[in-house]
Amino acid sequence: MNQWLKHLLINPLLVIFLLLLLVLGSLAFLTLSQTGTRLLVNNAPYFVAGLTLENVEGTLATGLKASRIRWESDSAILEADNVDVDSQVEVASPPTLRVSRLLADKLVIRLPESQEAAASSPFELMSIALPLNLDARQIRIKELEVWQGEHPLRLRDVQLDAQAHDGKLYLDNLQAELYDGQGKVDVALDGTMQLDKPHELALRVAVDANSTNWGVGTAKANVGGELLQYTLDMTADWAYAAYPRYQGTLQGKGSFADLAVTQLQLTGAAGALSATGQVDWQDALIWQAEVKGSQLNPAPFLKDWPAALDVQLRSGGTLAQGKLQATTLNVMRLQGKLREYPVDITGQGDWNGKVINLQALDAKVGDNRLLANGAASDKLDINWQIDAPKLAQLDPRLRGNAKGKGTLQGQLDGSQLQLDVADLSGKVEGYDLNAKGKLAWGDAKLAAQDVVIQSGGNRLDVSGQATAPFDLRWKVDAPNLAKAWKGLEGSLQGEGIFKGKLEAPEIQADLTGSKLRYQDYRLGALDLQAQHATR
Repeated sequence: MNQWLKHLLINPLLVIFLLLLLVLGSLAFLTLSQTGTRLLVNNAPYFVAGLTLENVEGTLATGLKASRIRWESDSAILEADNVDVDSQVEVASPPTLRVSRLLADKLVIRLPESQEAAASSPFELMSIALPLNLDARQIRIKELEVWQGEHPLRLRDVQLDAQAHDGKLYLDNLQAELYDGQGKVDVALDGTMQLDKPHELALRVAVDANSTNWGVGTAKANVGGELLQYTLDMTADWAYAAYPRYQGTLQGKGSFADLAVTQLQLTGAAGALSATGQVDWQDALIWQAEVKGSQLNPAPFLKDWPAALDVQLRSGGTLAQGKLQATTLNVMRLQGKLREYPVDITGQGDWNGKVINLQALDAKVGDNRLLANGAASDKLDINWQIDAPKLAQLDPRLRGNAKGKGTLQGQLDGSQLQLDVADLSGKVEGYDLNAKGKLAWGDAKLAAQDVVIQSGGNRLDVSGQATAPFDLRWKVDAPNLAKAWKGLEGSLQGEGIFKGKLEAPEIQADLTGSKLRYQDYRLGALDLQAQHATR
């Protein structure tokens, strides 16, 4: 998520302003003569700190070339290869540099890696002092790469037309194409920016995408204020993968380290959503949000759950180095209908990185209800209770009812879990069902302890290890299998042991039965005493 925010909110602005820095900064150090060119190239850091130029040939009056232009700071490294400029200077006060063509084979921007971001400073663009006016046309960069970690953001066919005079940059046109082999995203930008700090700006951005990775749609944004305290007003019409198309608006204020969302609105076939909050990504991804939704329908994501839900919730948390450090969630209201059944859910919980506190969960769907509460630090201890008289309201494939209670205990990371069913009873598909016992998971093994399943006067007892190597002991007393499950007939009594692996089991069994049948398969009578071990 942190990387997505950097690509979607930070990197595009960095690319724009670093590109402008390359064009404006480097051209400011080239003069009419070879001697003057060498002089200003050698003193480039006086104008822009961290800027160096290599193998510069020619003059502005006749055109010039540079094999490499490099700018380095604590927050970014920029390198451009094979820069070729056609230009001329108009003598005036101040003089005007007219660039009729500028070509560069490749521009690479390297940003700090995620683990270095906390120790790095936020991106900052220094004041740019140009000794002349600028009129630049047909600036073309064949390939642009933005690196942060192992996966670059690649753009091609970057085109720029711009002017600079009276301390202001006039960006007439900036276009680029984002590509990754899964489609493309076209980006266009125009506007103005002051060259001196704090860099007041007024920019317009347009995006047109047709990409498997990024989605299909259009977006427009107006960026105002100052470079490190900008205002953002954006509209979008977007669809991703097979999910519904959404129309959205976003207003906020931000910097290269955070964004305060004053209003986010999304409207589409799966409902409407609005949110306000704060997102900070300088040292870690930190968020605080209040969300409201109406007529939300999860069916596009969960096809068996068509619904119309209204929701109000608060959420906050911290995500650092890909791990969730802390989070809070308060579901103040989740109401509506699932199919034609009413839904009413409330809940509140938090996690501080070590302890989960589920203060309360009360979920009602139709006539069914689930209650849960508990806490977990290094160990889980959650109490649950279910009363579901109409299971079909939850899933049409389920017919019947269920009622029970129990606990869920174990390790927070899921390496060890124990489900203790104190009592679970009901009727499924017309058959009575009662179950109790414990299931334990640990060391990638599943074990059953005193598990008892009863249906229609029939009983099955199971204990032992239920994963390879197996060590299961079972006992069955089923005088009337027809009352146990659909398709079964007859009676079956006995007990046995199942050990080892499926491909080489050790089996002991003592079974008797009569009139045995399952659907169209008839066995009749059974009297079996068996002992089998594969060597």
